[in-house]
Amino acid sequence: NAQGILLSLTLGVTIEQNTVSNNGLNGGIYVLSSNETIITQNIISDNPDIGIFLAAPDAVNPGSSYNIISSNTITNNRDGGIKISGPSIFNEILNNIISNNSFFFGTAGVSIVGTDDNIISDNVVESNDVGLSVYGTNNSILRNYVNNNVQSHGIEVLGANNTIIENNAHNNFQQYF
Repeated sequence: NAQGILLSLTLGVTIEQNTVSNNGLNGGIYVLSSNETIITQNIISDNPDIGIFLAAPDAVNPGSSYNIISSNTITNNRDGGIKISGPSIFNEILNNIISNNSFFFGTAGVSIVGTDDNIISDNVVESNDVGLSVYGTNNSILRNYVNNNVQSHGIEVLGANNTIIENNAHNNFQQYF
């Protein structure tokens, strides 16, 4: 399989209580130009790419927005735990365990790139290269436990009007950027 689970151009799909591991080239769960998806209570591990990826498949299609990623265990994926890339907006990443997702230098447990108005809250993010990496505006990073991320920052944020409240970041190479 190229991906364990692939959604493209969907609305209102729930992905629940699956084990998604050891998949081919692209890895775990890919959600492309899909909205209002709920990804919950899954085990996503040992994939050669990203555990969960939300994005637009190309410059023509819209991003993936209004999705919820909650209560998953995401471990040992080579290119990161969760990645959301623009122009995806208004996604929520809640109550996940995201650990040991690193093979390439700078691999993040959670990576938000070029996307706005997302919430990252109440996650355990540990033993990745980077804990949380957020590049965008109006994102909220709330009450996460970010520990033992070894290559770079526990939490790194670049962009305007982001909110960072009540996170615990310790034993990281650097705590905040």
